[in-house]
Amino acid sequence: MANKPPTVLLVVDKLGVGGLERQVVELLKGLRRNGRFRTALAVLDHGGELEGEAAQYAGTLLELRRRARYDVTPVLTLLREMRRLRVELIHAWGWMSNLAALVTARLGRVPLINGGIRAALPSLSLSHRMIRWAALGAEAIVANSQAGLVAYGLDRTARSRVIPNGLDWRRFEGVTPVAGGGFGICMVANFSPYKDQATLIRALPLIQQAFPEASLTWWASTKAPCPGRAAW
Repeated sequence: MANKPPTVLLVVDKLGVGGLERQVVELLKGLRRNGRFRTALAVLDHGGELEGEAAQYAGTLLELRRRARYDVTPVLTLLREMRRLRVELIHAWGWMSNLAALVTARLGRVPLINGGIRAALPSLSLSHRMIRWAALGAEAIVANSQAGLVAYGLDRTARSRVIPNGLDWRRFEGVTPVAGGGFGICMVANFSPYKDQATLIRALPLIQQAFPEASLTWWASTKAPCPGRAAW
């Protein structure tokens, strides 16, 4: 009988609308198309907008229930399920999921990929410092930019790698272009200080000096303070 493909466990804080969450979905899709791995997905906070889509591509969706923010029960569940599914690799993304995955990986003696470095921030908040601390105990650190590794002080670590965010162009098949000509700029991001939409707005007059027909449009999550579409 042929050997079964190795199982990869992905652990994420939540699967709402966001770049990190979209990358989790795309990774699951890619692993399924590849066919060389089985996958299991563990979500600490259920109910996110992208969770249903992610579940379509995950081989197994694990139910993790937390009674409180710092409940350790998910670690026990992860350890039990990891052994049941014979997981050979864990890939964690958010700060809570990386802490839980680090403990699980050490107790279960399986390698861990820390994928929590997804931004180049001028200073690290408590949650981002936790991601950095957890990364120091991982076998591999995967960031989506070199600037992110520099911001976390991990750019000189031999275990660090940069894999830029991927984009599946098939998601946009059949999309009708917006009517009208001119030079268009589109920003897709949630409304938070470190996304810095203000700088882009301030830069628009300078851009329009070179391209008078330029216009700016951005799209935001429905959970953002100012949801929907805005244009200038």
